[in-house]
Amino acid sequence: MVDEEQRESSALRGKFYRGRIVKLRPGYRAGVVEAVASGRRIPFEWPLVRVIGAEKFEDLELGMEVGFDMGWTSKGLRVSVIKVFRDSEHDGTPEEPFFEGDDRKRTDNPPRRLG
Repeated sequence: MVDEEQRESSALRGKFYRGRIVKLRPGYRAGVVEAVASGRRIPFEWPLVRVIGAEKFEDLELGMEVGFDMGWTSKGLRVSVIKVFRDSEHDGTPEEPFFEGDDRKRTDNPPRRLG
């Protein structure tokens, strides 16, 4: 079981943007993730985000390094997936920038700035 979890974790590590949790609102079960590459802050709500590596909201901590993905909602850009990394899961590779003007090199459709 441990080997399977390590393989899955290694495969997932490169598929997320890197960030850290900078705000938690326990009463609302919501928070904010700050992207490492751009410094942009993107909100999330516990019932609407898929979390890998944590079973409950209380497992999240301020300053915790996480991987994340995001998507557009009726309220704007929101975190859609959070992957909680254990210290041994970081490979030290820098994250690609992902916002317009930051020389994005990914081949998927990046979020567009409005306005």
